Amino acid sequence: MNKAAWTFSILIMSSVFLLLSASATFAQPVQTVSEYRLAKQDLQNLTERLGIEIFAGFNNIYRFQGLQFQLNYLKCAPVNVEELMGVMQQLAPKNTLARTYEGVYEIITLDHRLARKILLNLDDISLLEKGKLIPMQLPGDWMITAEIYPSYGDLRKLEKSLGKGLVEMLNQVIRVSGGERVQINYFHCDTRENAERIFGVLFAASPRPRSVRRLGTLIIEVVTTNSETIDEVMSFFK
Repeated sequence: MNKAAWTFSILIMSSVFLLLSASATFAQPVQTVSEYRLAKQDLQNLTERLGIEIFAGFNNIYRFQGLQFQLNYLKCAPVNVEELMGVMQQLAPKNTLARTYEGVYEIITLDHRLARKILLNLDDISLLEKGKLIPMQLPGDWMITAEIYPSYGDLRKLEKSLGKGLVEMLNQVIRVSGGERVQINYFHCDTRENAERIFGVLFAASPRPRSVRRLGTLIIEVVTTNSETIDEVMSFFK
């Protein structure tokens, strides 16, 4: 294992991990190669360096469909999950991150197709987390600079203009070639019917119809004035 690639190894002072049962749950069978649960001192070190209280965590190695990957996880209070996502993005901007209700996963692999398969296979993340763009999909000079999750109250306010049915939303900010800033808005809806209706509202309001797409109950809206960038961003969503 290349510990230099780990986000957590940069932060954890102790190099000794306890080999204990601590793992994720997957929809399809995944072979466990090794499991490392963070010890009490490791958690204290992380809490001090991140400025966020970390309750538990692990660094595990798995094999899926013949390919090996590392899956890290940090657990914190639900109110701190978005802040933890932001800190981890700064530390490892090329790694794939996905949030749960009370923590953040980090997937380490050189294969973006494998990273996507792992996201789809994780049981405890939302459809939005499974469907959003990940760093390894993007061209080399593109970078995800922020991921903002509107609150429950914000969703209810937004439903006044879009209609009811929103479960979750993400505002993903990406810096593309030449420093251009693009925002991708993801709308996760509770039913296909509500998704179709909300898609219709967004489509009708958009000055660039190609900037809005629906994938089942997930709606994607690309916000930029550059039509070529819209087409390129949409090409990542198959």
